[in-house]
Amino acid sequence: VHDMKPSDPILDEVHRNILKAGHRVVHESVPSARAVEKYAWLLIDAGRPSMPFLNGAAPMESADVSTIEDVENWFKQRNSPALFRLRSGVDAPLIHALERSGYAVTRTEPILHMAAPVPPTIETPLCIVEVQTTDQRNDIMVKVFPDGWTDDFAAGMSRATVTMANTAELWGLHDGRLVAGAIVVVTSSMAGIYAVSVEEEFRRRGYGTAITWAAI
Repeated sequence: VHDMKPSDPILDEVHRNILKAGHRVVHESVPSARAVEKYAWLLIDAGRPSMPFLNGAAPMESADVSTIEDVENWFKQRNSPALFRLRSGVDAPLIHALERSGYAVTRTEPILHMAAPVPPTIETPLCIVEVQTTDQRNDIMVKVFPDGWTDDFAAGMSRATVTMANTAELWGLHDGRLVAGAIVVVTSSMAGIYAVSVEEEFRRRGYGTAITWAAI
C-alpha cells in the first residue's frame, strides 16, 4: 500500500493528475504493458518485472472494499506484483481492509501543492529544451542520440509522454548530452511535476533546481 497523505482540499485534483501521469509508464516497447479502468480502479501493469513499483492500482474516484479481490486477481492473472496507491482519509476503508488482510503500508509521502510562483533566474550551462510533440522529440533525438537511445524503457516512456494531451518533457542538455529531465502533466488547473532527474556525475551543479523551476 502506497499511502498518499492529503495536504489540503485540492487533493482530488492532485489525485486525478497522478492517475493521468501514471499512463506514461505504459508504452509500446513492452507489448505486455497495460493500463485499464476496471472495478472503479485504474490498473497499471508496466510489464517490467524488474520494476514492480511501477505497477499500481489506484481508485478512479472512490472504490468499494468488495472490489479489492477483483483487483488482486487481475494482477495475479498477469503474474505481476503491484502497489495499491491510496489516499489517507477518502480511502481509509480500503487501507484498513488491506491491513486486516495482511498488507503493509510500505510507502508514505506528502502531496505537495502550492500556487505557481514566479521562477527565479538560475544561471547554469544547462540548455533546457521543452518537448511537447512527437515531431519535436524526433528532431532533438537525432541530435542527442545519433546512434539511438540505448535505454529502451526511458525511450519508450518518452515516446508515450509526448503523445499525452497537456503534457511536456523537459530535457536538460550539457554540451549536447542529455543529463537532466523532468515531466509536466496538466489536469484542469493542476500541473504535476514528475520524474525530475539528473545524471549522477552532473549532480550538485544546480541542474536539478534549474530544470524543476523550468517545469514550474
